[in-house]
Amino acid sequence: MIALSGSLYLYSAWLDITLLPFNTLAGILFFFLLLRAPERDWFWSGTFIAAMWFWWIPLSFEKYGFGWALPIGVVIISIIYGAIFYGPAYLGRRLEERSSLNAVWIKAIFLVTASYLHPLGFDWFKPELVFIQSFVGVAKWQFTLVLLSISLAIVTRRKLWLLALLLAVELPPAPSTPPADDIDIVTTYTPIDVKWEPVNLIPTYEAAFEQIERSIANGKRIVIFPESIITDFLNRDEMMLTRFKELSHHITVVIGALKESQGIPYNSAYLFENGQVTIADKVVLVPFGERNPLPDWLSDIVNDIFFDGAVDYQASSGFTDFDIDGTRYRSAICYEATSGVFYEDRPANLIAISNNGWFTPSIEPTQQRLLLLYYNRLYGTTIYHSINMSQSYIIKDGVTYWR
Repeated sequence: MIALSGSLYLYSAWLDITLLPFNTLAGILFFFLLLRAPERDWFWSGTFIAAMWFWWIPLSFEKYGFGWALPIGVVIISIIYGAIFYGPAYLGRRLEERSSLNAVWIKAIFLVTASYLHPLGFDWFKPELVFIQSFVGVAKWQFTLVLLSISLAIVTRRKLWLLALLLAVELPPAPSTPPADDIDIVTTYTPIDVKWEPVNLIPTYEAAFEQIERSIANGKRIVIFPESIITDFLNRDEMMLTRFKELSHHITVVIGALKESQGIPYNSAYLFENGQVTIADKVVLVPFGERNPLPDWLSDIVNDIFFDGAVDYQASSGFTDFDIDGTRYRSAICYEATSGVFYEDRPANLIAISNNGWFTPSIEPTQQRLLLLYYNRLYGTTIYHSINMSQSYIIKDGVTYWR
Protein backbone atom coordinates (compact mmCIF):
# COMPACT_ATOMS: atom_id res chain seq x y z
CA MET A 1 0.00 0.00 0.00
CA ILE A 2 2.82 2.40 0.82
CA ALA A 3 4.66 1.74 -2.44
CA LEU A 4 1.45 1.91 -4.47
CA SER A 5 0.31 5.23 -2.99
CA GLY A 6 3.81 6.64 -3.57
CA SER A 7 3.81 5.55 -7.22
CA LEU A 8 0.35 6.66 -8.35
CA TYR A 9 1.66 10.09 -9.40
CA LEU A 10 4.06 8.42 -11.84
CA TYR A 11 1.75 5.85 -13.39
CA SER A 12 -1.17 8.25 -13.71
CA ALA A 13 1.13 10.62 -15.62
CA TRP A 14 2.30 7.69 -17.75
CA LEU A 15 -1.35 7.01 -18.60
CA ASP A 16 -1.75 10.73 -19.39
CA ILE A 17 -4.17 11.20 -16.49
CA THR A 18 -3.71 14.36 -14.43
CA LEU A 19 -6.09 14.61 -11.48
CA LEU A 20 -4.69 17.13 -9.04
CA PRO A 21 -6.97 16.21 -6.09
CA PHE A 22 -6.22 12.50 -6.62
CA ASN A 23 -2.44 13.05 -6.71
CA THR A 24 -2.62 15.31 -3.66
CA LEU A 25 -4.50 12.78 -1.54
CA ALA A 26 -2.34 9.88 -2.75
CA GLY A 27 0.83 11.79 -1.84
CA ILE A 28 -0.41 12.69 1.64
CA LEU A 29 -1.53 9.10 2.20
CA PHE A 30 1.88 7.85 1.09
CA PHE A 31 3.80 9.88 3.65
CA PHE A 32 1.23 9.28 6.40
CA LEU A 33 1.44 5.50 5.96
CA LEU A 34 5.21 5.55 5.60
CA LEU A 35 5.90 7.65 8.69
CA ARG A 36 3.56 5.45 10.76
CA ALA A 37 5.07 2.20 9.46
CA PRO A 38 7.23 0.11 11.82
CA GLU A 39 10.90 -0.54 11.19
CA ARG A 40 10.48 -3.84 9.34
CA ASP A 41 8.07 -2.25 6.86
CA TRP A 42 10.56 0.44 5.91
CA PHE A 43 12.87 -2.05 4.25
CA TRP A 44 10.04 -3.48 2.15
CA SER A 45 8.62 -0.03 1.41
CA GLY A 46 11.98 1.12 0.04
CA THR A 47 12.35 -2.13 -1.89
CA PHE A 48 8.97 -1.91 -3.62
CA ILE A 49 9.19 1.86 -4.21
CA ALA A 50 12.51 1.34 -6.00
CA ALA A 51 11.07 -1.55 -7.99
CA MET A 52 8.08 0.54 -9.11
CA TRP A 53 10.07 3.69 -9.83
CA PHE A 54 13.27 2.26 -11.31
CA TRP A 55 12.51 -1.15 -12.82
CA TRP A 56 13.34 0.30 -16.24
CA ILE A 57 17.04 0.93 -15.51
CA PRO A 58 18.23 -2.60 -16.39
CA LEU A 59 16.28 -2.53 -19.68
CA SER A 60 19.52 -1.37 -21.30
CA PHE A 61 21.02 -4.80 -20.53
CA GLU A 62 18.91 -6.23 -23.33
CA LYS A 63 20.52 -3.84 -25.83
CA TYR A 64 23.93 -5.26 -24.86
CA GLY A 65 22.74 -8.85 -25.22
CA PHE A 66 22.29 -9.51 -21.49
CA GLY A 67 18.51 -9.56 -21.26
CA TRP A 68 18.72 -12.41 -18.76
CA ALA A 69 20.26 -9.97 -16.26
CA LEU A 70 17.20 -7.67 -16.21
CA PRO A 71 15.45 -9.27 -13.19
CA ILE A 72 18.79 -9.47 -11.36
CA GLY A 73 19.28 -5.74 -11.92
CA VAL A 74 15.81 -4.92 -10.62
CA VAL A 75 16.40 -7.02 -7.49
CA ILE A 76 19.78 -5.39 -6.80
CA ILE A 77 18.43 -1.85 -7.25
CA SER A 78 15.42 -2.63 -5.05
CA ILE A 79 17.53 -4.12 -2.25
CA ILE A 80 19.89 -1.13 -2.30
CA TYR A 81 16.99 1.25 -1.71
CA GLY A 82 15.45 -1.14 0.80
CA ALA A 83 18.68 -0.96 2.80
CA ILE A 84 18.77 2.84 2.49
CA PHE A 85 15.22 3.03 3.86
CA TYR A 86 15.92 0.55 6.64
CA GLY A 87 18.82 2.63 8.03
CA PRO A 88 16.84 5.63 9.39
CA ALA A 89 14.02 3.37 10.61
CA TYR A 90 16.50 1.27 12.57
CA LEU A 91 18.25 4.38 13.94
CA GLY A 92 14.90 5.89 14.92
CA ARG A 93 13.87 2.79 16.84
CA ARG A 94 17.18 2.61 18.72
CA LEU A 95 17.02 6.28 19.67
CA GLU A 96 13.41 5.90 20.74
CA GLU A 97 14.40 3.03 23.03
CA ARG A 98 17.10 5.13 24.69
CA SER A 99 15.36 8.50 24.87
CA SER A 100 12.03 10.25 24.59
CA LEU A 101 12.65 11.04 20.91
CA ASN A 102 9.95 9.60 18.67
CA ALA A 103 11.26 7.56 15.72
CA VAL A 104 8.90 9.46 13.43
CA TRP A 105 11.20 12.49 13.55
CA ILE A 106 14.23 10.52 12.35
CA LYS A 107 12.16 9.09 9.49
CA ALA A 108 10.89 12.57 8.55
CA ILE A 109 14.44 13.98 8.53
CA PHE A 110 15.50 11.17 6.22
CA LEU A 111 12.67 11.91 3.78
CA VAL A 112 13.49 15.63 3.72
CA THR A 113 17.14 14.93 2.94
CA ALA A 114 16.68 11.84 0.72
CA SER A 115 16.89 13.90 -2.47
CA TYR A 116 20.54 14.64 -1.60
CA LEU A 117 21.39 10.91 -1.53
CA HIS A 118 22.83 9.70 -4.85
CA PRO A 119 23.61 5.97 -4.74
CA LEU A 120 26.43 5.34 -7.26
CA GLY A 121 25.79 8.82 -8.64
CA PHE A 122 22.11 8.18 -9.48
CA ASP A 123 19.94 11.07 -8.27
CA TRP A 124 16.40 10.39 -9.51
CA PHE A 125 14.96 9.51 -6.11
CA LYS A 126 13.22 12.65 -4.88
CA PRO A 127 10.31 11.90 -2.49
CA GLU A 128 8.77 15.34 -3.05
CA LEU A 129 8.26 14.41 -6.71
CA VAL A 130 5.00 12.68 -5.71
CA PHE A 131 3.49 16.19 -5.49
CA ILE A 132 4.72 17.41 -8.89
CA GLN A 133 1.19 17.35 -10.34
CA SER A 134 -0.87 18.15 -7.27
CA PHE A 135 -2.06 21.04 -5.12
CA VAL A 136 1.08 20.80 -2.95
CA GLY A 137 4.26 22.67 -3.86
CA VAL A 138 7.55 20.87 -4.46
CA ALA A 139 9.94 23.41 -2.93
CA LYS A 140 11.96 22.03 -0.04
CA TRP A 141 10.26 24.30 2.52
CA GLN A 142 6.83 23.13 1.36
CA PHE A 143 7.86 19.47 1.50
CA THR A 144 9.31 20.01 4.98
CA LEU A 145 6.04 21.58 6.10
CA VAL A 146 4.08 18.59 4.77
CA LEU A 147 6.22 16.13 6.70
CA LEU A 148 6.14 18.31 9.82
CA SER A 149 2.34 18.48 9.86
CA ILE A 150 1.94 14.73 9.24
CA SER A 151 4.56 13.90 11.87
CA LEU A 152 2.88 16.12 14.46
CA ALA A 153 -0.48 14.48 13.71
CA ILE A 154 1.07 11.05 14.27
CA VAL A 155 3.09 11.91 17.39
CA THR A 156 0.38 13.93 19.15
CA ARG A 157 -2.51 11.83 17.77
CA ARG A 158 -4.26 15.05 16.89
CA LYS A 159 -5.33 15.10 13.25
CA LEU A 160 -5.91 18.86 13.43
CA TRP A 161 -2.19 19.27 12.71
CA LEU A 162 -2.97 18.13 9.17
CA LEU A 163 -4.60 21.50 8.60
CA ALA A 164 -1.06 22.90 8.41
CA LEU A 165 -0.88 21.19 5.02
CA LEU A 166 -2.89 24.11 3.68
CA LEU A 167 0.21 26.29 4.07
CA ALA A 168 2.00 24.11 1.52
CA VAL A 169 -0.74 24.48 -1.08
CA GLU A 170 0.41 25.79 -4.44
CA LEU A 171 -2.22 26.41 -7.08
CA PRO A 172 -1.57 25.17 -10.63
CA PRO A 173 0.32 27.66 -12.80
CA ALA A 174 -1.86 30.20 -14.55
CA PRO A 175 -1.84 30.09 -18.37
CA SER A 176 1.15 32.02 -19.63
CA THR A 177 2.47 33.05 -23.02
CA PRO A 178 3.17 29.86 -25.01
CA PRO A 179 6.75 29.41 -26.21
CA ALA A 180 7.65 30.97 -29.54
CA ASP A 181 6.96 28.78 -32.56
CA ASP A 182 10.26 29.55 -34.31
CA ILE A 183 12.16 26.58 -32.85
CA ASP A 184 11.87 23.13 -34.44
CA ILE A 185 12.31 20.42 -31.82
CA VAL A 186 12.85 17.16 -33.67
CA THR A 187 11.53 13.81 -32.45
CA THR A 188 13.04 10.66 -33.93
CA TYR A 189 12.02 7.02 -33.52
CA THR A 190 15.17 5.07 -34.30
CA PRO A 191 15.57 1.87 -32.22
CA ILE A 192 18.96 1.29 -30.61
CA ASP A 193 19.66 -1.88 -32.59
CA VAL A 194 19.18 0.11 -35.81
CA LYS A 195 20.75 3.35 -34.68
CA TRP A 196 24.30 2.06 -34.26
CA GLU A 197 24.48 -0.03 -37.45
CA PRO A 198 27.28 1.49 -39.61
CA VAL A 199 25.18 1.01 -42.74
CA ASN A 200 22.64 3.53 -41.36
CA LEU A 201 25.12 6.35 -40.74
CA ILE A 202 24.95 8.04 -44.16
CA PRO A 203 21.13 7.77 -44.36
CA THR A 204 20.99 9.37 -40.88
CA TYR A 205 23.13 12.29 -42.08
CA GLU A 206 20.92 12.74 -45.13
CA ALA A 207 17.73 12.61 -43.03
CA ALA A 208 19.17 15.31 -40.77
CA PHE A 209 20.02 17.54 -43.73
CA GLU A 210 16.51 17.06 -45.15
CA GLN A 211 14.98 18.04 -41.81
CA ILE A 212 17.15 21.16 -41.67
CA GLU A 213 16.01 22.12 -45.17
CA ARG A 214 12.36 21.69 -44.10
CA SER A 215 12.92 23.83 -41.02
CA ILE A 216 14.46 26.55 -43.17
CA ALA A 217 11.52 26.38 -45.60
CA ASN A 218 9.11 26.69 -42.65
CA GLY A 219 10.83 29.84 -41.43
CA LYS A 220 12.28 28.36 -38.24
CA ARG A 221 15.11 30.10 -36.44
CA ILE A 222 16.58 27.07 -34.62
CA VAL A 223 16.35 23.31 -35.18
CA ILE A 224 17.26 20.91 -32.34
CA PHE A 225 18.01 17.19 -32.86
CA PRO A 226 18.20 14.43 -30.20
CA GLU A 227 21.26 13.07 -28.42
CA SER A 228 23.82 11.11 -30.50
CA ILE A 229 21.57 11.09 -33.55
CA ILE A 230 24.90 11.09 -35.42
CA THR A 231 26.65 7.92 -34.23
CA ASP A 232 29.96 9.12 -35.57
CA PHE A 233 32.88 11.24 -34.37
CA LEU A 234 31.54 14.30 -36.16
CA ASN A 235 34.55 16.45 -35.29
CA ARG A 236 36.68 14.10 -37.46
CA ASP A 237 34.42 14.31 -40.53
CA GLU A 238 35.36 17.53 -42.33
CA MET A 239 32.95 16.96 -45.23
CA MET A 240 29.90 16.65 -42.94
CA LEU A 241 31.08 19.51 -40.73
CA THR A 242 31.26 21.71 -43.82
CA ARG A 243 27.69 20.83 -44.85
CA PHE A 244 26.34 21.67 -41.39
CA LYS A 245 28.28 24.94 -41.37
CA GLU A 246 26.90 25.94 -44.76
CA LEU A 247 23.32 25.29 -43.65
CA SER A 248 23.91 27.22 -40.42
CA HIS A 249 24.05 30.46 -42.41
CA HIS A 250 20.28 30.01 -42.81
CA ILE A 251 19.31 28.40 -39.50
CA THR A 252 20.96 27.56 -36.17
CA VAL A 253 21.42 23.81 -35.71
CA VAL A 254 21.89 21.91 -32.43
CA ILE A 255 22.58 18.21 -32.95
CA GLY A 256 23.85 15.34 -30.82
CA ALA A 257 26.93 13.45 -32.02
CA LEU A 258 30.11 11.86 -30.72
CA LYS A 259 33.47 13.55 -30.39
CA GLU A 260 36.91 11.98 -30.27
CA SER A 261 40.02 13.59 -28.83
CA GLN A 262 43.30 11.75 -28.25
CA GLY A 263 41.52 8.41 -28.40
CA ILE A 264 38.94 9.37 -25.77
CA PRO A 265 35.23 9.46 -26.72
CA TYR A 266 32.89 12.26 -25.67
CA ASN A 267 29.10 12.49 -25.83
CA SER A 268 28.53 15.95 -27.24
CA ALA A 269 26.09 18.53 -28.52
CA TYR A 270 27.20 20.48 -31.62
CA LEU A 271 25.98 24.03 -32.20
CA PHE A 272 26.26 25.30 -35.79
CA GLU A 273 25.56 29.00 -36.22
CA ASN A 274 26.63 31.46 -38.90
CA GLY A 275 29.18 29.03 -40.32
CA GLN A 276 30.83 28.34 -36.95
CA VAL A 277 30.70 25.31 -34.66
CA THR A 278 30.70 25.13 -30.85
CA ILE A 279 30.94 21.75 -29.13
CA ALA A 280 29.47 21.13 -25.67
CA ASP A 281 30.70 17.91 -24.08
CA LYS A 282 28.60 16.08 -21.53
CA VAL A 283 29.43 16.95 -17.91
CA VAL A 284 27.34 14.51 -15.84
CA LEU A 285 27.81 10.99 -17.21
CA VAL A 286 25.31 8.16 -16.74
CA PRO A 287 26.48 5.69 -14.05
CA PHE A 288 27.42 2.40 -15.76
CA GLY A 289 26.02 3.62 -19.10
CA GLU A 290 28.82 6.12 -19.80
CA ARG A 291 31.09 5.83 -16.80
CA ASN A 292 31.69 3.08 -14.31
CA PRO A 293 31.42 4.38 -10.73
CA LEU A 294 33.19 1.31 -9.32
CA PRO A 295 36.91 1.25 -8.33
CA ASP A 296 39.26 1.15 -11.33
CA TRP A 297 40.21 -2.52 -10.99
CA LEU A 298 36.57 -3.60 -10.75
CA SER A 299 35.50 -1.12 -13.42
CA ASP A 300 37.91 -2.72 -15.91
CA ILE A 301 36.46 -6.17 -15.22
CA VAL A 302 32.87 -4.96 -15.70
CA ASN A 303 33.80 -3.14 -18.92
CA ASP A 304 35.49 -6.27 -20.27
CA ILE A 305 32.50 -8.50 -19.48
CA PHE A 306 29.60 -6.25 -20.44
CA PHE A 307 31.01 -3.62 -22.83
CA ASP A 308 33.65 -5.53 -24.87
CA GLY A 309 36.45 -3.69 -23.11
CA ALA A 310 35.28 -0.24 -24.24
CA VAL A 311 36.68 2.73 -22.34
CA ASP A 312 34.43 5.09 -20.42
CA TYR A 313 33.33 8.37 -21.92
CA GLN A 314 35.19 11.46 -20.75
CA ALA A 315 33.29 14.19 -18.92
CA SER A 316 33.73 17.90 -19.53
CA SER A 317 35.03 19.98 -16.65
CA GLY A 318 32.22 22.54 -16.81
CA PHE A 319 28.91 23.57 -18.32
CA THR A 320 28.61 25.04 -21.80
CA ASP A 321 26.16 27.81 -22.57
CA PHE A 322 25.20 28.49 -26.19
CA ASP A 323 24.66 32.11 -27.20
CA ILE A 324 22.02 32.09 -29.96
CA ASP A 325 20.89 35.44 -31.34
CA GLY A 326 21.79 37.12 -28.06
CA THR A 327 19.89 34.60 -25.91
CA ARG A 328 21.77 32.18 -23.68
CA TYR A 329 20.84 28.49 -23.58
CA ARG A 330 22.53 25.97 -21.30
CA SER A 331 23.39 22.72 -23.07
CA ALA A 332 22.36 19.49 -21.32
CA ILE A 333 22.60 15.98 -22.72
CA CYS A 334 19.99 13.48 -21.52
CA TYR A 335 20.77 12.36 -17.95
CA GLU A 336 22.47 15.60 -16.95
CA ALA A 337 19.31 17.60 -17.72
CA THR A 338 17.81 15.90 -14.64
CA SER A 339 20.76 16.85 -12.43
CA GLY A 340 20.24 19.67 -9.95
CA VAL A 341 23.74 21.08 -10.44
CA PHE A 342 22.71 22.30 -13.89
CA TYR A 343 20.10 24.62 -12.38
CA GLU A 344 21.86 26.04 -9.34
CA ASP A 345 22.58 29.38 -11.05
CA ARG A 346 19.02 29.47 -12.44
CA PRO A 347 19.65 29.47 -16.22
CA ALA A 348 16.77 31.08 -18.09
CA ASN A 349 16.84 28.53 -20.91
CA LEU A 350 18.10 24.99 -21.33
CA ILE A 351 18.41 22.88 -24.48
CA ALA A 352 18.16 19.21 -23.54
CA ILE A 353 18.78 16.39 -26.02
CA SER A 354 18.05 12.76 -25.12
CA ASN A 355 18.10 9.23 -26.47
CA ASN A 356 15.45 7.29 -24.56
CA GLY A 357 15.80 4.28 -26.81
CA TRP A 358 17.81 2.47 -24.13
CA PHE A 359 14.76 2.39 -21.83
CA THR A 360 11.67 2.23 -24.03
CA PRO A 361 8.98 1.11 -23.86
CA SER A 362 8.80 1.98 -20.15
CA ILE A 363 7.88 4.72 -17.69
CA GLU A 364 11.35 6.30 -18.04
CA PRO A 365 10.36 9.10 -20.49
CA THR A 366 7.47 10.06 -18.17
CA GLN A 367 9.70 10.08 -15.10
CA GLN A 368 12.28 12.13 -16.96
CA ARG A 369 9.67 14.70 -17.95
CA LEU A 370 8.35 14.97 -14.39
CA LEU A 371 11.87 15.61 -13.14
CA LEU A 372 12.36 18.35 -15.72
CA LEU A 373 8.99 19.81 -14.71
CA TYR A 374 10.23 19.70 -11.09
CA TYR A 375 13.34 21.74 -11.95
CA ASN A 376 11.31 24.13 -14.07
CA ARG A 377 9.02 24.85 -11.12
CA LEU A 378 11.95 25.27 -8.73
CA TYR A 379 14.18 27.45 -10.90
CA GLY A 380 11.96 28.87 -13.65
CA THR A 381 14.16 27.46 -16.43
CA THR A 382 12.43 27.02 -19.80
CA ILE A 383 13.47 23.61 -21.17
CA TYR A 384 13.57 22.69 -24.87
CA HIS A 385 13.79 18.88 -25.05
CA SER A 386 14.49 16.94 -28.25
CA ILE A 387 14.22 13.14 -27.86
CA ASN A 388 14.75 9.90 -29.70
CA MET A 389 12.09 7.21 -29.04
CA SER A 390 9.62 9.39 -27.13
CA GLN A 391 7.78 12.62 -27.88
CA SER A 392 9.68 15.92 -27.62
CA TYR A 393 8.37 18.96 -25.76
CA ILE A 394 8.98 22.38 -24.25
CA ILE A 395 8.44 22.98 -20.52
CA LYS A 396 7.66 26.57 -19.64
CA ASP A 397 6.07 28.04 -16.50
CA GLY A 398 5.04 24.62 -15.21
CA VAL A 399 3.31 23.59 -18.45
CA THR A 400 4.37 20.93 -20.98
CA TYR A 401 3.99 21.91 -24.63
CA TRP A 402 4.28 18.81 -26.81
CA ARG A 403 6.15 18.99 -30.10
